[in-house]
Amino acid sequence: MIDIHSHILPNLDDGENDVNKLLEIIKQMSQNGVKTVFATPHYLEGMYNNSSIDIKNALMNLKKLISENSISLEVKQGCEVYLTPTSHEDIIRENYCYEGTNYCLVECNVNSLESDVYRSIYHILRKGFRPILAHPERYRFIMNSTRAARELIEKDILLQVNSGSILGIYGKSVKNTAWKLLNSGKVHFIASDTHAKEIEYNLKIAYDKVVEHIDETTAELLFKIFPQKMMNNESIPKRYVDVKTPRKHKRGFFGWF
Repeated sequence: MIDIHSHILPNLDDGENDVNKLLEIIKQMSQNGVKTVFATPHYLEGMYNNSSIDIKNALMNLKKLISENSISLEVKQGCEVYLTPTSHEDIIRENYCYEGTNYCLVECNVNSLESDVYRSIYHILRKGFRPILAHPERYRFIMNSTRAARELIEKDILLQVNSGSILGIYGKSVKNTAWKLLNSGKVHFIASDTHAKEIEYNLKIAYDKVVEHIDETTAELLFKIFPQKMMNNESIPKRYVDVKTPRKHKRGFFGWF
């Protein structure tokens, strides 16, 4: 598996700073079948002012630590950029893309308006970047209507759901939204968004859950194939499945997860 969203670089954001605790999660990553993880610390002006040099230096130190502990795991550079009207300028200035690609991970406030989100992402698209919106299942405008997710996808924005969301870690509403997106083919990646503070790394658990409740083909796409395509800077299909949910299942359809 490839984990495209993690906060495993100490002293850069709200991730774990204790090296021993951090190493425990990194060991679990490797033991659970993760071959590559992207370190994506926050960039939020005024709070997390991480430059690409800051990230690169922290990444070099982490790679050294991983090597010293004989852990089999490739770590690559990324960043999670908080959306503002000038995010495209930040991405250009610091090259906040996933290492070796023009894909970039972005997030917004949980109460953001759909129009404001797209307005900020529009400038990113115009500059030739390929944005991936982190944890859309946690945003109010998508929780209120997954139609908004479909419209973002049609505008060339890919969606990354958190493994913890489909396992219910963020609450019932977020879980239900995550599964609605998954079952209707509106998810392109599932990643951990680990901050290395949890006891158990859960990406493999989420993989198994997707296999159980959807199918192995979907799990392979979202945890392996699409992340590999992103890492190779290849195109990823906006729509990869056409699901028609019977009207009679509209209410309570996801309650059995």
